[in-house]
Amino acid sequence: MSPTRKRSAIFTAINCIDYLGAALLQIAGKDLATDEYHDTNGVTRIRVKPLSFDSFVNASCNQIRQAATAKPDVAIRMLEMLYQVGKQCHRGRRRDPVLKQAELVFSRAAELAETEFDRESLESRFEPIRDLKAAS
Repeated sequence: MSPTRKRSAIFTAINCIDYLGAALLQIAGKDLATDEYHDTNGVTRIRVKPLSFDSFVNASCNQIRQAATAKPDVAIRMLEMLYQVGKQCHRGRRRDPVLKQAELVFSRAAELAETEFDRESLESRFEPIRDLKAAS
């Protein structure tokens, strides 16, 4: 892959992370337990299996995390996004999947980091996440 394509792929991943983070922030404080939808007369029209915040976090993060932790700039953006989402989650159960994703990103990215500068950058982004975990 040419350097231009590699750079483009990294920017695309970072852009996706930004959008996914914005979406997770939107639902972080919302109740997702609705399993019935009613018409204007109050008659139940649809019953669905409720979606969990955990499933949204995992669906949003797993694929990018698995593919991109070898790229420190992508991993750093993931950690920054997960920190912002984690701050928004006021309930411990909501915060748990966010912190788990952050731990997975950090551990793999730190293991694959090729320079001390990259490891320090990852560590500095993960430190506030550790503080969130301690406060939970």
